[in-house]
Amino acid sequence: MAISSTESFLAVLKKSNLLTAEQLERARNAAKGIDDAETLARTLARDDLLSRWQAGQLLAGRSSFFLGKYKLIELLGRGGMGGVFLGEHTTMNRRVALKIVSKEVGKDPASLERFISEARAIATLDHPNIVQAYSIDNEGDRYYIVMEYVEGRDLKEIVETDGPLDFALAADCIRQACDGLAHAHGRGMIHCDIKPSNLMVNQQGVVKILDMGLARLPGADDPAGAKEDRVLGTVDYLPPEHAMESHDFDHRADIYSLGCTLYFLLTGRPPFAEGTLHERIVKHQTQKPPSIVDHRPDTPDDLVEICQKMMAKDPDDRFGSAEEIGRLLAGWRPPRRKLVRATPLPAVDKNGVLAGVDASGSALSAKSADDATDGLLAEDRRRHVIMLAAAGALLAVVLIAGTIVALMVLSSAGKQNEITRTETQDEPADEEPVAPPKEDKKEVFSATPQIVGDTKPPDTPPAEKPSAEKSPSAKPQAEKKPPSAKPPSAKPQAETKPPPKKPPPKKPPKKVEPFRGFAKAVELPKLGGKRLVLGQIHAAPDATVPDATVIVKLVGGEAAIGAKERFLTKRRNTDDGKPGWLVQYELDKSRNGSKQTDVARLLFDKGQLMFQWLNETAAVPADHLRNCMLEINAAGKTPWVQLA
Repeated sequence: MAISSTESFLAVLKKSNLLTAEQLERARNAAKGIDDAETLARTLARDDLLSRWQAGQLLAGRSSFFLGKYKLIELLGRGGMGGVFLGEHTTMNRRVALKIVSKEVGKDPASLERFISEARAIATLDHPNIVQAYSIDNEGDRYYIVMEYVEGRDLKEIVETDGPLDFALAADCIRQACDGLAHAHGRGMIHCDIKPSNLMVNQQGVVKILDMGLARLPGADDPAGAKEDRVLGTVDYLPPEHAMESHDFDHRADIYSLGCTLYFLLTGRPPFAEGTLHERIVKHQTQKPPSIVDHRPDTPDDLVEICQKMMAKDPDDRFGSAEEIGRLLAGWRPPRRKLVRATPLPAVDKNGVLAGVDASGSALSAKSADDATDGLLAEDRRRHVIMLAAAGALLAVVLIAGTIVALMVLSSAGKQNEITRTETQDEPADEEPVAPPKEDKKEVFSATPQIVGDTKPPDTPPAEKPSAEKSPSAKPQAEKKPPSAKPPSAKPQAETKPPPKKPPPKKPPKKVEPFRGFAKAVELPKLGGKRLVLGQIHAAPDATVPDATVIVKLVGGEAAIGAKERFLTKRRNTDDGKPGWLVQYELDKSRNGSKQTDVARLLFDKGQLMFQWLNETAAVPADHLRNCMLEINAAGKTPWVQLA
């Protein structure tokens, strides 16, 4: 019954015993001038007299907030087995987390016995990276586990708020989780629900594994509702073997989920973030996730390799234990970056006097400061002497090398001059002799070139006044020969033969898509309707696939309905030997065994795959089959067909 008036709200508040007498009087004073209960509830929550959850429960007319010795303060989370509440011990004033299981578990003797045995095993875990379970208790038919309360933020909230983690921080978080899981695995416990929201980081930076209340012992059946919570609530971190065979997995399933968590910490998204629920389940079983480098190119290669091995599809390809991963990550360090270190300058006071500081940070005495100054100056002098000596040695090497090169050049030049003089003496005497210069006059050379064959001498330019500087001696230019009137005879080109004709390329054989025309999703007929052709499978342009090579599997049957219910696919050929498959609905009745009911039939005849409901479908929830998918294997292809 919803509360609307302030008088009714105060009456329910008094009945709840949440407040002391003094606090209740403060609530009555706050109610003065307030007309409605909702405004009063908000006011008391703002004044920290009530939590927001308590205020909402009081507005709904609920007044029960105590469970044994604990007062319920806030709802922290809810799952298939029940809810987790923040509680406070009424005597010790110590805050704890209370895992309260649902009433259905408390009323079923078999489920209750299984829950208590597993809770006792969880309570034996004692590790700094696991939230500790203190005790198991009950209030009537409500059973609950008292656990350590961790104040902090989980990794999912941290990444969604602050973005992907630093490489070293992500590796350290996973290392701590591995240490906790190694402790649990060593005692035969498998968590079954590792994900970022179940890894809490407290205010000291310690990672705590939450929700060990959902853990199970190998070979034990799932409590009522727990299986549905794990499958439907944690698809983004679900191991392939957990989805296919819920009772056939070991501690390596936790390693796969932890690898998906590392992927999330590095990229900010789960490995398969797109698609429907069943599409993501199938991707975990059949596809490799996008590379971490695609989302974060600077990720170190060795960290990528660790994550990929943790997420291997086959458990045998993963790390053998969480302890092995923990040791590997404990020694992992990000690549070092090259840093340029600067030498700090000595401190100087306002008077320009060097002030020394000892190792503890306190000022030295005047004498100590002088000693420090002398030490620094002496160190500088030594450094300068070394640098000058190195520079002098380098300069000497350069000078010696330069001298050697110069001597080699001069020697080469002398030899060249000797050769030139020899060639000059051997030249023929038919050249025109150069007239000796007149006395007291400098020789003037003409810059006008002469052309061989001219009979008229060139005009003599007017005499110029001698320059103050001596002009450099110009070397006579080489005589230029006139171009020949006849062009060089061109060689006849060789006759080119046409290339031989190549035969036309053979056309490649026409590729056949075996599932052309197959829809990615089909809408099943109404219950009891006619047979539906799902599609035609082709092996050649005019041929069909051999019947014996077709395999059909149902995917998602474990999660299509809920706990203790599922769909199965069994091979059942027709009377004439044509391949066929029966789809059965299975209800697990625990002690009395399971019961199967035929729901539908899949037939393959003359290349056509057909679906047909059976008559027994009226008595079972067969319509949930629309939540599943079909995996068809034929002609080397494996398409998926969504049932709708």
